[in-house]
Amino acid sequence: MKKRIALWLFVVIFAIGMLAGCSAPQSTNGKTSKGSSNEAVNKEDNTGASNKTATDIKMIIKNAKASIIVTNSEKTITSISNWVASNGGVEFSRNTQMVQKNSRINVVYKIKPDRLQAFIDMLKEQGEITLCDVKSDDITEQYYDASTRLENLKKGREQFLEILKRANTIDEILKVQDQINKISGDLEALQGKINMWNKMVAESTVELTITELSDPIKNTHMDWQFTSFGDVLKIMRNGFILTCNLLVNFVSWAFIIVISLLPLIIFAALVLWIYLYIRKFKNRKK
Repeated sequence: MKKRIALWLFVVIFAIGMLAGCSAPQSTNGKTSKGSSNEAVNKEDNTGASNKTATDIKMIIKNAKASIIVTNSEKTITSISNWVASNGGVEFSRNTQMVQKNSRINVVYKIKPDRLQAFIDMLKEQGEITLCDVKSDDITEQYYDASTRLENLKKGREQFLEILKRANTIDEILKVQDQINKISGDLEALQGKINMWNKMVAESTVELTITELSDPIKNTHMDWQFTSFGDVLKIMRNGFILTCNLLVNFVSWAFIIVISLLPLIIFAALVLWIYLYIRKFKNRKK
């Protein structure tokens, strides 16, 4: 019984220590409050000593959006894609559409961040740049905070695994295993976020829109076109048939309207005849 109580006291104390350890790395610059003890300062210095040199490396995500106008979109996209490939980048996606008889290509490239400026300089040689937007996001603090929490979670899981080896009852095993599962879930989520950041820092995403404008010289070129005598006869025949069709349609609709209104016409004629008859009869009496 005493052994079980001692084991659970150790688990509780360790869990409290884990919570304190995960919250402490939120500040990685080494600053402590005036009321902190020397032991806390020394412990924080020991856990963060390995990160002081690591945090000197900036973790910056750089992405860009650009648009250019060219006269030959296919030739331009081929030239740009070849340049990207020769500089260690890849073409991630491409979409081509026609806008008012002009070709528009939307393409996404993944290139090294240190080649981003060279990429923009290369675009200036391809055509007229109408948009160039480069954005940088410094995630250094978040990255190294997450790295510190990751190491603490790994150490915590190892210690809980040691506790699991000393558990005697099924209840103890289940409770310790539950803590291990929670730590493992947090560890995997944090590791996934760090891996994503590493990938985003290692390569820049460039969204490029290439719009092709038609060549004005090409558009002003016109070919001679003559209408043959046969075409003239066809036009005359079509015009004659069209006129006849209109006339037949007019007569047909007029006949349909008259037939449709025939009851009303008969009634109106009958009323008019009665009116004229009565009027004539009155005139005779006078």
